[in-house]
Amino acid sequence: MNKPTLIHTVLQDFAAAVTDKMTQITAGEPEDQLRAPFETFMAATARALGWNIVCTGETTLPDRLGRPDYAVHRNQLLAGYVELKAAGVGATATRFRGHNRGQFKRFSAIPNLLYTDGNEWALYRDGIVVDKVVRLAGDVAVDGRNAAILQDAQAIEGLLRDFLSWQPFIPTDRKGKIDLKGFAALLAPLCRMLRDDVTDALKQPASPLVQLARDWRQLLFPDASDTRFADAYAQTVAFALLLGRSEGAVYAFEVSGLKVVQSWLKYRMKKGAGRQSSPLDHIRPAYWTSQFTTELLELLWMLEETMAIYPEQEILLKAVIGGDCFQADELPTVPAEMRKPPRARTLGESLFDTTL
Repeated sequence: MNKPTLIHTVLQDFAAAVTDKMTQITAGEPEDQLRAPFETFMAATARALGWNIVCTGETTLPDRLGRPDYAVHRNQLLAGYVELKAAGVGATATRFRGHNRGQFKRFSAIPNLLYTDGNEWALYRDGIVVDKVVRLAGDVAVDGRNAAILQDAQAIEGLLRDFLSWQPFIPTDRKGKIDLKGFAALLAPLCRMLRDDVTDALKQPASPLVQLARDWRQLLFPDASDTRFADAYAQTVAFALLLGRSEGAVYAFEVSGLKVVQSWLKYRMKKGAGRQSSPLDHIRPAYWTSQFTTELLELLWMLEETMAIYPEQEILLKAVIGGDCFQADELPTVPAEMRKPPRARTLGESLFDTTL
């Protein structure tokens, strides 16, 4: 039996399993009726195509937007996420309403996400659909094996191959170095999603983040709300990733012995660095802010660009040193009136007084 036929059979088995669950007298949650058939479908597809795939179910958060239903691993590496919907809801994001619309908006930060209600299958990257939505010929809720024809199986196989072949993308500049500005743009939506996840986790008493937030307040900022903690936590993770991805030479960059990035960071810590000459020096930031992240990015970009033009600066310096030099006596004499310091202005005197 060739692979297209194998995939078709696997898809028909999936549709039959969903129909069997959906037509029982005792009704369950519509979305949950897809879980077991989907896991079986993915396992059978993996065997048919010779792949090593594991679907890890995610813990759901009651009454929350939560997280996707599955994290999918291929060859023990995270390949992407899957979100299941009740049959009939569809996988076309533009038709989502209410909870599903809010959930998709949150999940749009995910770079590789498969949506399906069994009938429709769609691949989204950063909230944008890839290619087109695949629709089965029939309805998995009632049509059983007849819901899927061979053309459906071929289209879904192509979609799954695309989904499982995704690789993380790190933006680089024209010289092949990491583009920090592009990397920051890549991190921004994921940072927001992490912040929302932390906010949800803080509502669960058993979450380890509850104790972490308690320790954080005790040691650092006693008055910080859950919202502020979630924002600071996400900002810290994003900051660490940005700093970790910056070139080592950028972090170690120094001018006359002053390590620029390290000095910038020390001045923004809780206790702060440097001499204190005024009571104002004791006013410290309460937490890491988005403005700090923006300032740090601008500093890293500036240093990166500065180091990038070093070779050109060296060539220019050599050209200046190797060129003609003027002697002091060859330069024009400065008139005596131009050597006088400017007269001090009196209080109330206009800066634009042309009679001076």
